[in-house]
Amino acid sequence: MAKATHKAVLIRTTAAAALMFGFGYAMVPMYNLICDITGIGGRVKQAEAGQPVAIDLNRQIKVEFTSAMNQYMPWRVDIGSGAIKVNPGQRQTVVFKATNLTSQDMVGQAIPNITPHEATKYLHKLECFCFQQQTLRAGETRDMAVTFYIDPTLPADIGTVTLSYTFFDVTEAAAKAG
Repeated sequence: MAKATHKAVLIRTTAAAALMFGFGYAMVPMYNLICDITGIGGRVKQAEAGQPVAIDLNRQIKVEFTSAMNQYMPWRVDIGSGAIKVNPGQRQTVVFKATNLTSQDMVGQAIPNITPHEATKYLHKLECFCFQQQTLRAGETRDMAVTFYIDPTLPADIGTVTLSYTFFDVTEAAAKAG
């Protein structure tokens, strides 16, 4: 009878381990789906450059820009004034100036976030430095641009949209992948 009990325990623990592995494997696609649906995490899809959009000249939206460095990211990123006013539908380019403050080449990745979260589906990026990793040589300063427009169907109660970027050091991961 002891052998049957051990066999049952082995089957249960193996099944539990398989279920946990399956759940862990499914977490990334589930997270991506939830972010796409809710706008959490500022997941903005790249817009098509040729999309014609009517510009709403009767309304202006304040777009604020912020940046933060992960605790292990020794870069400085300057945004200029930090805020602009745009008419919905108007294409706008904003330049961020990034400086690698170290004596080593580094690879960084910017992760965007948009607030309020409801505005995520109305902000369309045509081009953004956040779409790919950025390599800066030791001490290098580089302009990095984001080109976007806000859809004219943005709800009227949203007058300010904040686009923030958190920069992460991905130098080691890029070296392993490359």
